[in-house]
Amino acid sequence: MNHDSLALGQALLYLLAMTDLSARIRAALFHSYEIDSELGSGGMATVYLARDRKHQRQVAVKVLRPEVAAAFGADRFLREIEILAQLQHPHILGLFDSGEADGFLYYVMPFVEGESLRDRLDREQQIPLDDALRITSQVLDGLSHAHSLGVIHRDIKPENILLSGENAVVADFGIARALSVAGGERLTKTGIVVGTPAYMSPEQASGSSRVDARCDIYSLASVLYEMLGGEPPHTGPTPQAILARQLTGEVRSLTPLRSTVSSELDAVIKRALAPAPADRYATAYEFKRALLAPHSVTTPAPAEVAGPSMSRSARRMVAALAALAAVVALGVLGLGRLRPGAVLGDGRVGIAVFPLRASGEEAERWSEQLPDLLATALDGTPGVRVADPWSLWRNLRPDRAARAVSPADAEDAERLATAARADRFVLGSLAANKGALDLNIRMYRAGIADPLHSLVVSGSADSVASLVQRLAVEIITRVWPRDSAPSVPRLDRYATRSADALKAYLHAKEAMRRGGLDEAEAAIDTALALDSTFALALVEAVTIKSWAATMRGDFFFFMPLAERASMYSDSLSERNRLRVEAMLASVRTDGPTAAASTGRILQIDSTDVDAWQKLVYYHMVYGWQYGADETDAVAAANRALQLDSTHVPTLVARARYAIGHESKDVADRYVALLRAVDTTHVLVRGALLAHRAMASSDDAFTGFVDTLAAHSPGEWRAALMELRQARPERFEIVLDRLAQERGPGIPVDAVLHEQARLSVSQGRLTEVYDALRSGTYAEGFEAFRVKSLLVAATLAGTGDEAMADDLVASMELYTPPDSALEYFDTRPVWLSGWLISAYHATFGDSLKAREWQEIFGTLPAGGTSEDYRAALQADVDARLSARKGDYQRALRSAKRAYDLWTIHTENTVESSAEPAMRLHYGMLLRATGQADSAASILRSVVPPTTWLGFLTARSSFELGQINENRGDLETAARHYARALSMWERGDSEIQGWRNQARDGLQRVVGERPR
Repeated sequence: MNHDSLALGQALLYLLAMTDLSARIRAALFHSYEIDSELGSGGMATVYLARDRKHQRQVAVKVLRPEVAAAFGADRFLREIEILAQLQHPHILGLFDSGEADGFLYYVMPFVEGESLRDRLDREQQIPLDDALRITSQVLDGLSHAHSLGVIHRDIKPENILLSGENAVVADFGIARALSVAGGERLTKTGIVVGTPAYMSPEQASGSSRVDARCDIYSLASVLYEMLGGEPPHTGPTPQAILARQLTGEVRSLTPLRSTVSSELDAVIKRALAPAPADRYATAYEFKRALLAPHSVTTPAPAEVAGPSMSRSARRMVAALAALAAVVALGVLGLGRLRPGAVLGDGRVGIAVFPLRASGEEAERWSEQLPDLLATALDGTPGVRVADPWSLWRNLRPDRAARAVSPADAEDAERLATAARADRFVLGSLAANKGALDLNIRMYRAGIADPLHSLVVSGSADSVASLVQRLAVEIITRVWPRDSAPSVPRLDRYATRSADALKAYLHAKEAMRRGGLDEAEAAIDTALALDSTFALALVEAVTIKSWAATMRGDFFFFMPLAERASMYSDSLSERNRLRVEAMLASVRTDGPTAAASTGRILQIDSTDVDAWQKLVYYHMVYGWQYGADETDAVAAANRALQLDSTHVPTLVARARYAIGHESKDVADRYVALLRAVDTTHVLVRGALLAHRAMASSDDAFTGFVDTLAAHSPGEWRAALMELRQARPERFEIVLDRLAQERGPGIPVDAVLHEQARLSVSQGRLTEVYDALRSGTYAEGFEAFRVKSLLVAATLAGTGDEAMADDLVASMELYTPPDSALEYFDTRPVWLSGWLISAYHATFGDSLKAREWQEIFGTLPAGGTSEDYRAALQADVDARLSARKGDYQRALRSAKRAYDLWTIHTENTVESSAEPAMRLHYGMLLRATGQADSAASILRSVVPPTTWLGFLTARSSFELGQINENRGDLETAARHYARALSMWERGDSEIQGWRNQARDGLQRVVGERPR
């Protein structure tokens, strides 16, 4: 049977199944409803136009898809949906009936003559301002009614807003809630998501259980934005990509798109779209009042008016709401100071804790450490949100080298606390004498000059945990605005019983705040040596040691440390648990989980600079896994720098991106900011060196190379990374000079390997092969590494098959298959075996490939978390299947190899098995018509994510073709140009690729490149 016949047969089977299903539904509902026709279908249900036999009226019957209905019990669903019968409102589509028939779950609604808002948007794309405000206002009326009864819609979108004349009605109200409550995890396992990504709030998209009225406000604001702007505020190829863009908080202004949208109305909509729920309008009524306030609407000149003018009734509504707003504002001003306490819009009390004013030298070391621990204790209390001390105290340090921050006065503290969305803040003083600590604590509320409460607490420095515990309980009891204050979790559950370990941990955090990395690392090592189960110290250790490894240019295996932190994280506060989740996910290269967990931290505290900086890294390095890209990373970096313009890690990341990928003016601006911060910081020095290497004239570059050996490896590695991507000719000059130096800190074998990587990436294969044969590389592992580059390049399609034949034969002598176990501990057996088997599977003897495939199953596990043996076997199978032309089996096996390996990092080399598997998987996705998925995989090996030599060149070429086919010519040109620049010096074997890249670039730019 040919493919066309097979496809036709599958289509007929599908139609028969659907016809049978429709007939079953008609029969099941026959006694109550006469099905007329299908009105539409979606991810969860099919809607039918029907006649209600009992009441002789037209109705809409919605029948859940069988797999959705199977995800939960009928009784539970019907019980939940009955709650919705109480929603009686002119702008809510009511519920007539619900039930189960022959296994089908259904519910019945009035049939509305007219169209959905989606139909109108499809027809008009943009809607006149008056109509958009009227529709939004009516929907808000319906939402306000439902929210007052505790019912949240959860799936506001244009499809669920029905238009009949000038009346807007919300459909499926609460159905999403019924599905969520009734289905739980079983619904999730079906792959069906409650909500629509383009309109879903960030907290709902990230799986938070805290979904309230502000979720619907966000979704409706997205709908309003689309009505005015022509598309939702955030779009992307995947739900994860949309969430990544939501979390930046950046929304393109509507004012340039629509002259009728005033800057005030634009600001109202942006506030409703804030990523943190607490930053949105608290109620539907507040949102409506802000939307219809007179200053929110711009009346254009007569020539610019599009659509009907505001109706008389709408003008009356605006005037009435404006008057009401004035009354409400007066009421708030009059009563605000009399209330016993206020909470954040999400129901939590916001508290900011500031350093204590120390009396005497003994007290000084506790002035930061004790409030730091107090903030941690309070942060674990239900109903409380504590401002991150690291972010809060930055502006209080006179300079980065200062041992302590400057104490804040009440006015400065109020300003900083308010910026951190905390209306309560804690100040105080501390005296210490012979190990005894005396604290005088004052609690303030924003807007009130005098302290609300004062208390004195004393205790021993050796029992500081119990002292802080008592203090935290007292603070919560006094600031809680309602009866029955929540219990403060016991600090010793997640801290430590060792007083010395606790002191070392607090010392480490204090040292990190002022940039004393070596001191912080020594202190955290002490804390863990004293108590290896100290959960807070384990969390901090991952952060400290990752920075230490980065600055020293070392490699540190973080997996065991991150897994230990996760093991003891259950007792931590939500923020710290999320930090552990993100850290462990990052170590496992699970980008979606790392980004989602960090996004939830930012929902807790949108001013957490460290979380924003982590998001920059995740978007840049793992964004290809969930649809984010460098644009999202830059937006996150800009947000972090708005909060703290001197935050070194973020500033370095932003500057390095500008140096390598943006204009000279932009790069110069960020370099100037870098020079203004701590230039003793190795990250800063490395970025400045990279800028000098990239931007200097040829003469000045010669001087730069002359002084390079005087810089530490941590500094010149940063320069080399930028040069390798953007100025390979200069990179080559530096490598030649480093090879000559042979000084301390310059491992010659590493330099020679980098030279080989550069040459192979450019297609200069003969040069490397000749150097290999002449003995330039030491026999054994060094020679093997260079051979593996040439063989792996051939697997990627950019090598020389004859050359690879010779090299594979020598590898078979280096690691004979019958001696694999014997050599396993002394030679790279699994890598050598993979190169041999992958090459034979693609070009050579398939029996040899199968032989190694069996041997992989006998090798030791190797102490790795990923199942590398099964992954290698699956990769070989994928290559053998592709060679036979069975691309579907090849794709399945390639995906299995990708999934089993689990670690997909930028910190690797292109001759390793995993990135080669990644490229092969991407190529098979493209070959089977899945270009978007292929592009995501291919983006993982091109800058700015990383540089992986010949894999980068090949992937750039493929991305050029994919984007050209999409019609994105600018992106296509950028990728073609990168591939061409890498191949322009290549041997004759690379000529075909070079010509194709040149032709592609010519097609998309319209002129022949020079």
